[in-house]
Amino acid sequence: MFSMFVVLSFFCFYIINIRFIIFEKQQRIKEMLGVFGVSNGVQWASRIVESTALLVPPLIAMAIIFRVSTYKPQTRHNTVS
Repeated sequence: MFSMFVVLSFFCFYIINIRFIIFEKQQRIKEMLGVFGVSNGVQWASRIVESTALLVPPLIAMAIIFRVSTYKPQTRHNTVS
């Protein structure tokens, strides 16, 4: 259950990114920025900064939750001889 929470949290992040890319394509934002003289490098850098800013707070929250969590899964370490 704990691992499913982690997977779903990242899955939601990728859905948000895909929705933004589709919106950007529909509105032709990239072409309009090109008309105004904004280079591709600046557009990519802004997208990377925005994605990172959206991803870092949930990552910090998950790290804190994992650190203070008392849940420790029981694992068996089987070795093959």
